[in-house]
Amino acid sequence: MFTVFKTSGIEGSYSVSSNPLFVCDDCWTIYPAKHRTTKKKASVWQFNKRDYESRLAHDGVINRSNRDLVMSDIYSNLKKYISNLSKLKHPNFLTVIEPLEDHKNRLLFVTEYVVNSLVTLDKSTLDEIIVTKGLLQVATGLKFLHQSISTVHLNINPNSILLTENFDWKISGLQFIRALVNDTVAEKFVDPQDSRMPQFLSLDFRFCSPNLLLNHNVDYIDDLFSLACLIFYLFDDGSSLIRCDSSSLLDYERSFNRIKQLLSSVQSTGNLDHPFFQRIPTNYKQVFFSLIQKTQQSNKDVIQLHKPFSVDDFINSSIFNNDLIRILNVVDEFQALPNSDRVQFLSGLRNQINSFPKALLINKFIPILCQAVDPYLETAKKLQTDDEQIISLSIENLLLLSKTLSQLTFTDKVFPVLNRCLESLDLNSVKSLIITHLDIVKSKLGVTDPHQGMKSKHYQNFQKLLLQLFDKSISHGSSALPSSIKLQETLLDNLKMFLDYQSYSTITNRLFPAISDLFSTTTSLKVKVLTIQAFILMINGMEEKNLDNYIIIEKILPLIRKTQESNLKNADLLANLVKLYVHLFRKLRAATGKLSIGGNEVQVSDLILEGVYFEVWKLSKFVMAGDELKEIFRLLTEIDGYLRGLIKVRVGSIPQIKQALQEPQEPQETLQTLQTLQTLQTLEPRTPAHRTPKMAPLHLEKTPNVRFGATTNASSFHPIIKAPQGTSFMQPMKATRIGSSVTPPTLSSNIDWKANGNNNSLFQPIKPTKKLYNGLSR
Repeated sequence: MFTVFKTSGIEGSYSVSSNPLFVCDDCWTIYPAKHRTTKKKASVWQFNKRDYESRLAHDGVINRSNRDLVMSDIYSNLKKYISNLSKLKHPNFLTVIEPLEDHKNRLLFVTEYVVNSLVTLDKSTLDEIIVTKGLLQVATGLKFLHQSISTVHLNINPNSILLTENFDWKISGLQFIRALVNDTVAEKFVDPQDSRMPQFLSLDFRFCSPNLLLNHNVDYIDDLFSLACLIFYLFDDGSSLIRCDSSSLLDYERSFNRIKQLLSSVQSTGNLDHPFFQRIPTNYKQVFFSLIQKTQQSNKDVIQLHKPFSVDDFINSSIFNNDLIRILNVVDEFQALPNSDRVQFLSGLRNQINSFPKALLINKFIPILCQAVDPYLETAKKLQTDDEQIISLSIENLLLLSKTLSQLTFTDKVFPVLNRCLESLDLNSVKSLIITHLDIVKSKLGVTDPHQGMKSKHYQNFQKLLLQLFDKSISHGSSALPSSIKLQETLLDNLKMFLDYQSYSTITNRLFPAISDLFSTTTSLKVKVLTIQAFILMINGMEEKNLDNYIIIEKILPLIRKTQESNLKNADLLANLVKLYVHLFRKLRAATGKLSIGGNEVQVSDLILEGVYFEVWKLSKFVMAGDELKEIFRLLTEIDGYLRGLIKVRVGSIPQIKQALQEPQEPQETLQTLQTLQTLQTLEPRTPAHRTPKMAPLHLEKTPNVRFGATTNASSFHPIIKAPQGTSFMQPMKATRIGSSVTPPTLSSNIDWKANGNNNSLFQPIKPTKKLYNGLSR
């Protein structure tokens, strides 16, 4: 909740939170704020005069006689701090936005938005790469201070290093800076401070150089020694390298002498793994020891015996020579890069993005990647190739880094960007990326089971995203473009995710019609194959949401019958089409009796015979490979067995035929039995409106006896079915004519397949073999 202190100056220009973020230097209370006009975040620093005076009076530091003198010294120090900070303009130093306002009861000024100091920060969040990047930023700031304005900071410590929400480190604490004339070492005596006095009035001895405190020299190396103390503090969970009372020079000297002894031991043995320094990372130790040893005393000789250790030596050390630091350096300059460099950087970032700690991903990379996309969402300008690459690569990196994010962070920072991209941009590359990473999106939204939590907000958001993504991907104004075809392939490859999280009515009324339309219109054979696989999935892969028989008969069967012959020459498409027929047959086979189609009652067996059996038979002429031909043969055999089973059931219901089949019969008796079968057509009269033709009556003609070493039996008779007349529910294939008759394929595993090269029919007549005759005999 944001409130305001007053209505003038800083208080009138900023909405300031009533809850402070942290306290700096034990005197400044820092509040988050927003500018009323620009809405930009800032930090309002407040020093409460009345509270501080009361505290000092309680501690016995001030009384009536010295109050004005002490408080004047305090206010002078604070004003000097703000004045020096305002004059120094550098990205690694804290930026002052609004100058000091001195009110009766408090001091106020405004800086860029900061959220912590190294004192108040939770040290468990300090991953090595965060510390390394932060130290580099501090060192870069010191380089500017030393080499550009010849000034020594003297007050590098955890209180003087502040952190932004992007985990950038900012230098402050400039009340003790000292300029060096001609880079010459200056002299300075530091007096001990009364422990009752405010800490910000004196240097923190625990982070001071012996060159300053013991040798009274102001030199650039003083800041570098402080940097070494800061390294130890950061990696040793807030412990100090020099452990002393901040107000005692004697304690400081004793502690420093112990450090010197430890350094001598390390130097003499060459063992860098001393227990006291065990928490310093291995790649830091060599530089850390050099930093301490070479910054203990200034070299005042006219002829220098050795080159003094400089901030450049530290910056160029092996600590900062790694890929992750180089990436972070580019991130700091990303906004100023040309588009070509942005594309190159974002492309390489994909391989390294998950090497960074979670804190950096949230506070540095997400803002940068979102800022890279935002300008394109806010304008309607035509996108260039580089623009599209920047957008898609930024989205890809956002999706990749989301693996380590919490549900709250993802829904708050990443998911809205994905939705805005889908709504505002028509980029196939972005849609493909989101489809490819749907598992991450689902997981980070907390949607783990398609059957649970359907009323939850996150479930509904995910469901809405899927529908929007499906609609924008399945069809496209330029569907012949390679990018559009690739997008359709990606969608169909991941179709099960879309189906799992939609209702049956949505699937049948929205998804299935769109896929059917794509099957009919696409010019890509691969997309057509994937649509066939999609039909198989919707028929037999969705459990309780499988397509019903009505949709199969009225929608799918007529659709696939229209497949052009030129497409059937594609082996992959043909193989998948046969698989589809397998699933269609097994789905229809499970139905019993009749189905109501278009107001008519239709026998399931008739549908299978005409809608599947004959269509698969026609497909066989396009098969070139033996395995595919065997697959068709197995399917036809399976259908044949199903149809024979139905006939056996019907035959078994006629007592005279059942008895005749059970008794041994002479050939003539067998002929009479078979002739009785043609009466089966009249057992179930059909309505005139029925669109399926009647089964052709069996016309049995006696064929010459063919003896294979066995007596003549019923196998001497070959049933010939005459072609049906009229229009069927689905037109059957034209069978091969033999004289004035039509012979359908006979399905048996014992058939020898032979073709007559002189006949131009779809399939050649089949000569019964010995096995076939013996089979009929049995």
